[in-house]
Amino acid sequence: MKKLRILFIVVLFLLTSSCENEKETVKPQNPLRNISEVKMQSFDLDTTSLKEIVGQKGTKILFRRDVFDVNESQKITLELKEFYDFEELLLNNINTITEKGELLESSGVIYLDFKSDGKSLSLKENEKIGITFPDDRVGTNGIYSASVDTLNQFTWKEQEVYVTIMEFDEEYGIELEKSIPRDSLRYYLREIDTLIPEMLPGQTRVPNYNITGRVFLDKLKWINIDVVVKPDYLVNFELVPNLKELDYLKVYFVYNDINSFISRFRWTDNLEFKNIPVKNKTDLVVLGVAEDIIYSTKVNLNKINSSTIDVILKESTIDEVRDLLKP
Repeated sequence: MKKLRILFIVVLFLLTSSCENEKETVKPQNPLRNISEVKMQSFDLDTTSLKEIVGQKGTKILFRRDVFDVNESQKITLELKEFYDFEELLLNNINTITEKGELLESSGVIYLDFKSDGKSLSLKENEKIGITFPDDRVGTNGIYSASVDTLNQFTWKEQEVYVTIMEFDEEYGIELEKSIPRDSLRYYLREIDTLIPEMLPGQTRVPNYNITGRVFLDKLKWINIDVVVKPDYLVNFELVPNLKELDYLKVYFVYNDINSFISRFRWTDNLEFKNIPVKNKTDLVVLGVAEDIIYSTKVNLNKINSSTIDVILKESTIDEVRDLLKP
């Protein structure tokens, strides 16, 4: 009897371990990854020392070779992606929430990677890269850089913004470029009472100073132009899907009238959500994935007043899912 009990425990352990290993081998992926319309742009900079690079959607990058630790013969390339349409953020799973759990409204995201010999380059200490975003998108917005986890979930951290002014040198009669923290604009523009100091107008000229509209950043790769949005309230709930045999769920919270969304991958045994921001009309879009088949539904989160949400998932095409995600 004792031997049978031990054998039963061993078999149960092996079965449990097998299930856990099977679950771990199913790596969640972005169900919309195959319809991304944002292409990688590649620029061969060779051994150029100074150049302004212009992306297809208007991003301007001021490249200076001396801000990287490379030798004279090393060739450098730039990889650039521009995401200036909100649907592009949704389809590429570039969500808008900070490391502190703050909801962000995005005015655009870029991916910026300088490479040499196939490896990413980092900026030298205290060096920065100059970027001009199209349509004066920065304005009073903040600039955020991202950490990206193994499931391609983005978490944004605010960066200090430096701006460029062209200071007129009266002695020599020329303009000299000067990089300053954006917060210092109040000092340089102190004689102009009507100008909001924190603004970053493009090509705005005031007595003695010309604000160029270019910002200088000390972080590369994922860069987001954002402003923090205060939610109307926070909600806690648990999802109860009608389908049990799912590989995983992809859950979106899409905020109407602002360029914001949050996304989460979840296993079916972990469907509790806490402190989810609700702002304006907030749509909950749930995608269930099983053997590459997508099931979906959409719920108005504003109308939920229960601690559980029953979701009726139906088999869906990619186009149907795309329509569901539209605010």
